[in-house]
Amino acid sequence: MLLPALRAHPRRLSLVQPMVQLRKQSTVSLLDTHPVVQTFHPKRLQSSDYLDLSLQTRYSLLVRNPSSAPGSPPRRVQMQYQTTPPTPFPPDTRGFFYYSADGMLRFRLAESSSPTDFAKGRDLELPNGVPWRIDARRINTFAKWSPIRDLILSSPISATSTTTRGYAPQVHDGMNPVPARANVIAGFGEPFLFNFAIANTSMYVRRPDGELHAFKFRNPLADWKQNALGMWAPVRPWYYGNTLCAFEPSPFSEDAGTPTIVLRLLRILPAKLVPPGVRRSLSRPLSPLPFGPGDLVAKRKGQDGAWRFKTGPNGDMSGALHRLWELPRAVSPVLAMPQGAEEGSRGRA
Repeated sequence: MLLPALRAHPRRLSLVQPMVQLRKQSTVSLLDTHPVVQTFHPKRLQSSDYLDLSLQTRYSLLVRNPSSAPGSPPRRVQMQYQTTPPTPFPPDTRGFFYYSADGMLRFRLAESSSPTDFAKGRDLELPNGVPWRIDARRINTFAKWSPIRDLILSSPISATSTTTRGYAPQVHDGMNPVPARANVIAGFGEPFLFNFAIANTSMYVRRPDGELHAFKFRNPLADWKQNALGMWAPVRPWYYGNTLCAFEPSPFSEDAGTPTIVLRLLRILPAKLVPPGVRRSLSRPLSPLPFGPGDLVAKRKGQDGAWRFKTGPNGDMSGALHRLWELPRAVSPVLAMPQGAEEGSRGRA
């Protein structure tokens, strides 16, 4: 018995067609108010790529590949500052979207539409101070970002640029794919979040070829002792402190010529309550941090008290942090951090 051919209901067709036309009309109407971006290459930006995202909860980014057929309409992508909770872009968010060599789409704040102001600007940050960015893994994985991916492919930053490989690189060390809110650092000076009230945090170092090296960053203020099973466990002390930090090469003369790094505190964020399960495991009350913004992380005052870590090619944490020496020194400019800003969630872009 043959099944009858399926036919769309006339009324359903009458509803779908106006929706398609409305979508086309909305894109056309956006051309009157939204510039069309034609490159994310930081060296090829033009004044027409300058955008004003100020106070927009959802910004319709229009992109057009220069190699597209003449007269072809631009493609639209919805851009957001934060999705959890939904937050509009801050006032005076004007500048350029650009794709950096470390595999991140970023937004560079600039005073004018002149591309020369690009180098003078700084990258847009989330309320907690972490740079706003969209990782190449997300751009490669989700269809919603395909217009951005195609435009990046039209003018790759380098021959080994992450998206030119056409797939999301695998994460090292058998860990799950990096979540959208993960701490991913791509060079010295890249800000990341760390809570000094916990033993360790999951982090990733991104190499120029796009590969990620996963590791657990152990609390540098905790004393670690080996238990009867041969495992290292944190003992003390513990501190309140949701912070923004960055790794740097050691500035001390005795570390010259060695792969020794230090940790600098950029900002102290308003403290959050430690989860009850963690609090019960503590053997002593939490103390305030013994250093302030701009200082090197240290257990005690003086050069001898600064946390210093000699990296090497082997080991979990040591091997991951050793990759920082392979990366550019200034992926994203880290300028003076304003103090007293409201803390925001680690929202996704």
